[in-house]
Amino acid sequence: MLKKNGVMIALAGLSIACLSSGCAKPRAVVNITSRGDQVKLVYYQQQFMGYDQGIVQCKAGDDGTLTDCKKLKIKFKE
Repeated sequence: MLKKNGVMIALAGLSIACLSSGCAKPRAVVNITSRGDQVKLVYYQQQFMGYDQGIVQCKAGDDGTLTDCKKLKIKFKE
């Protein structure tokens, strides 16, 4: 019985931690633009109690690998 209560307390703690930290779902890329070796990806990410959207800028190699990625500071108007 004591072991069962410990498991329940651990699960409750994990649930509270998950909800308070804003468990985010994976980013979904909704648009891509490129010029030369520069690629910009517009993403949308659903989070607990809302969403996040933004732009990530990367350098694209000849083989298609993305390097030097950084999130651009931008605010979208709805």
